[in-house]
Amino acid sequence: MPAWDFVNILFKVGSADVNDSNSKVAYLMGSFFLIKRETFVNIGTFESVHDAIQEDKALGVLIKKGEYNMKLVALKEMAYTPCSEELKALWHGMGRTLAPLIVKNKFKVIFNLLLIFFACTVPFVVSFIVTMYPNIFKKLFSIPNYGAPFYFYYPYLTLLYLIPCIMIFIGCSTKCKKYGITPLCSLGIPFASIFVIAACLYNVIPLLISGKTRPIVWQGRQYMYSKEQVGFHI
Repeated sequence: MPAWDFVNILFKVGSADVNDSNSKVAYLMGSFFLIKRETFVNIGTFESVHDAIQEDKALGVLIKKGEYNMKLVALKEMAYTPCSEELKALWHGMGRTLAPLIVKNKFKVIFNLLLIFFACTVPFVVSFIVTMYPNIFKKLFSIPNYGAPFYFYYPYLTLLYLIPCIMIFIGCSTKCKKYGITPLCSLGIPFASIFVIAACLYNVIPLLISGKTRPIVWQGRQYMYSKEQVGFHI
């Protein structure tokens, strides 16, 4: 989840947009929201969004369309909900978040995924290769093999890939506190980032190639998308 937070930062829409009555941006936090009974009935209750893959967002859109006021506020230290610890649920949860986004703006999704890959995965891959197979880089940079480590010849290049790794560890360790887990879990960020990238690609590539999604399972429901039916359906 701390690794997935990096994805949310790139795609997140600020509360100012949601709270602006002139903005079409709208969504609800499914875990915690209050709504007046009259408003809820007028927008069709949960029945109006029961087929939506992101029912909380869909409900927020209906509220904005009905010209009702919406206010998104931070409740840190006041309310908490545990996230799923099952990898399968996280895998499908990422698909549920990204699939509608790529239908709306595929170029933004691709760009952000590339940013995540180069920021969270590449530094660790390079670090591993340099440590385990230094001769590859010595040949690449035409460095004489005097038996010394790679970083002995090019310390600034070493810093170039080590600094991002350290920054990722620090950033992830601060996120760990948010989820009530020990900061030491940030040491697993290389594997977590690979998991996130794999989950994103698994759900994104079919949409890019064929315009269809693989099944996305959420809360016991299975969603699919196809151009023929123009949208997600159960």
